[in-house]
Amino acid sequence: MSLPPEKTSLYILSSHGIKVNLHVLPSAASTGFAGLIGNRLKLRLAAKAVDGEANRALCKFLSKAFGVPKSCISILHGETGRDKTLLICGNAEQLANKLKELI
Repeated sequence: MSLPPEKTSLYILSSHGIKVNLHVLPSAASTGFAGLIGNRLKLRLAAKAVDGEANRALCKFLSKAFGVPKSCISILHGETGRDKTLLICGNAEQLANKLKELI
């Protein structure tokens, strides 16, 4: 039996945008993309993982990186963990191309 695409792909296109798998490292020296870990995009965050601060910083950083409002970014899985799946709303093809540029 094979795993669903959400478990094996860096991102998948959806009717609402793209779902992106991330591995987040809070309390880093600076915020930014840091390569890939398996099927996850590694992202360092300067914010601490306290009271949702890192999640808010994550959404703010990604909204700027993708050029979408913060309201277009939602955490689907992993609200309290380092491995997260996010939905970024918008034109899926354009968002996927932007992701490829950022990697």
